[in-house]
Amino acid sequence: MYLASGEKFRESTIIELAKDVKVNQGGDYLQVACEYFQIFRGIVVDLFSNFTDFPFEGPSSFGIFGPEDALRIIEVELNLVCEVLHTKIQVTHSVTLRFICFGSLVAALSVFYFQVEKHGLNDFDLGVTYTLFLGGIALDIIAFFMGNFSEWTFAAFRNHPNSCIVRIIRRFLNFKNSRWQSSHTGGKHDVFVFATPFLLRRWSGSVSGLRAIKAHQSKRYGIDKFFQFIAINTYRVIKFLQIDKIIAFFGLANIASEMRIKTSVSQEPLTKELWVFIFDEIKRKAKNADEIRGKAESGHYTEVNDPEVGTIKIPNFAYDPEAEIRKGLPKLFSTKGDCTLKELDTNGDLIQFVEVYFSEVKVSFEESIIFWHSATDLLYEETAKEEEISDEKTCNDREFSKILSDYMMYLLVLKPTMLNSLLDWEPTMLKSRPNFRFEALRAATTGEPSSSIYSPATTAEANRSIYSMPLDQAKRMVDRLQSLDYLKDKKWGIVSKVWVELMSYAACHSRATRTHVQQVSNGGELFTFVWVLMAHFGLVEPTSEN
Repeated sequence: MYLASGEKFRESTIIELAKDVKVNQGGDYLQVACEYFQIFRGIVVDLFSNFTDFPFEGPSSFGIFGPEDALRIIEVELNLVCEVLHTKIQVTHSVTLRFICFGSLVAALSVFYFQVEKHGLNDFDLGVTYTLFLGGIALDIIAFFMGNFSEWTFAAFRNHPNSCIVRIIRRFLNFKNSRWQSSHTGGKHDVFVFATPFLLRRWSGSVSGLRAIKAHQSKRYGIDKFFQFIAINTYRVIKFLQIDKIIAFFGLANIASEMRIKTSVSQEPLTKELWVFIFDEIKRKAKNADEIRGKAESGHYTEVNDPEVGTIKIPNFAYDPEAEIRKGLPKLFSTKGDCTLKELDTNGDLIQFVEVYFSEVKVSFEESIIFWHSATDLLYEETAKEEEISDEKTCNDREFSKILSDYMMYLLVLKPTMLNSLLDWEPTMLKSRPNFRFEALRAATTGEPSSSIYSPATTAEANRSIYSMPLDQAKRMVDRLQSLDYLKDKKWGIVSKVWVELMSYAACHSRATRTHVQQVSNGGELFTFVWVLMAHFGLVEPTSEN
């Protein structure tokens, strides 16, 4: 198994990167993805953080690819990582080994059928034996087709594009392309949802969410709706029979708490509109980053006019362009979303409110997510009472805000390592914070006295807990948004871009490379796709190891 180990993968990556790496800009997405994968391997093993950190011959910017092509390229890259690190494909890809395994099974079945005396054997035992033999042969046949018609096989033969084998594999892999299906979500505007057949998907294609208000209100599709129905009704039965109190009596309250959190998790299919929105925002940030790098590099030289020679550029050795770049890039993303507010709030009302509040209370990134999640939920509830939104862009921004808000809360609670959270959160935060309650948010929307998300026992404990942040500030932010007439048509655009900024900030500072790789084998996460996308654009902050 050494061939499939992480150590061997790192060794082979270093050897491959020592060669000339070329990305064919004019190739199809499969060809491009396999070539980019050679560089992506270096990111996976922490040799560097961005694709732009490695010198390769190819397109100057990942932005030349459209959103759909970018999604397909990243899908193939992550699928190749999954095949290498989470399957035995490097071990079993040999035709000789496959033939030996398959031949051994067939030979054993033949010997048992023709030569073994079966007199006196139980019919049931014979049936089980034949079933095991035939099952093993069937699995080997399936593994043969899956292994030989995989992205890994295509990558191995990609230098022979005109061969018959490559054409057959390419045609089969095209069935795994991302597909979109028009869906009516209850409003006036249709959206295109991820609809690749389940058995052909390279990843789950869904976006999880943890809602703090009316956790089960959002629209579901297909099998997600069925599983949600089972989860909700199971929880209702438990509450009705007071099983949770019995569990608490025996000291097993954490089980009920975990069930409560997980039954509040929703599954939304990724929409094409959401991915395009995220892609365009990150691409726009990447252009701003290129401008910052260009200005920093231009300052490395001082121009001197010589009457005989002309203009001469003299290097300024005291100037550090890398330091200037490090100063400029944080202006693209922040922990509190103020970069977006400075850009879109022309009058500065919102940014003034955020800066005042965040300066009074030292707010961490986790608290910022809770703050914006609370504000988004409150605003979503208030606007739900208004007339239906007719403008398609505003309607999309509203849904993007809600989906990303729920998704970031889901990551914060159930997968904090992906966000580099320093808090020791178990799969349920109730295990260590038993007073966490979502009802505080619901109370705020109904006008009841506001309370905090976390109700600590003492004031001292409140000052130490991130859950002690009052909802008053989120409610005040919503009131401010609603009261500003010049932001009436832009409020959802601002909130949606704030969420992309917060997600981008988390991906930019991501140190959880191994966690991202592990998520690929569990169906994948949208956050991982954002992380890879930002690495393509050169926006991931280098680690000390890099």
